[in-house]
Amino acid sequence: MKLIRFSAFAMLVTLTALSACSKEDPDAISMSEVNVGAKTFISKDSVEYFGVKMFSNLIWATSNVGATNPEESGSYYAWGETETKTTYDLVSYKWINDFNEVTKYADSHSVLALSDDAANVALGGNWHIPEPGDFNALVYFSDISFGKVNGVPGFLFVSKREGYEGNSIFLPFSGQMDLSRIKMGNDYGFYWTNQVSQTEPREASCLLLQHSDNDRHAVQPMSRIQGLTIRPVALEN
Repeated sequence: MKLIRFSAFAMLVTLTALSACSKEDPDAISMSEVNVGAKTFISKDSVEYFGVKMFSNLIWATSNVGATNPEESGSYYAWGETETKTTYDLVSYKWINDFNEVTKYADSHSVLALSDDAANVALGGNWHIPEPGDFNALVYFSDISFGKVNGVPGFLFVSKREGYEGNSIFLPFSGQMDLSRIKMGNDYGFYWTNQVSQTEPREASCLLLQHSDNDRHAVQPMSRIQGLTIRPVALEN
């Protein structure tokens, strides 16, 4: 009788384990695959930067500004602002006046001063918001795959650049802050660059991420008043 009970219990344990395995998300990314190559770099002026080099001496932070883990959204900022806020709209935006005139960074290709760079203000040192070319290079030199880290969707970038092969970072889909709520969370990722749009000074360039039949990861313009996430970078010097 005891043997029968034990066999029934063993079968129950086995079925439970098989059921758990069958429910595993096929898109799940192991944490061991994320931030491969991350380490502390020390600059000539003895400042420490922890991150990953993907294709050059540019160091990519392992998480967004305001986040602790790679899958977290972190903080949302309007372009050129250095503080988070409860509402992201034209009225609250710092660099457009009541006449809808841009009061700072009105020229195309204008680049943020460090005093208006949320990454530098938050982290100090040489940390800053990436340039459009930094994101273009990241896309060009990476094998990019969709997946989920702890259930959060995004893209895993794995370097294929000689000398940096296998190094990786994860950029989560965090949507954008529009007025007082997050829109398109889990469907899109938007990451600010430090440069005004080439065609419209009320817009700035950002990296757009979207998973579909034809994945998108490209730099494009976005209204400066929207709240987007930031993945900081730093130059080792």
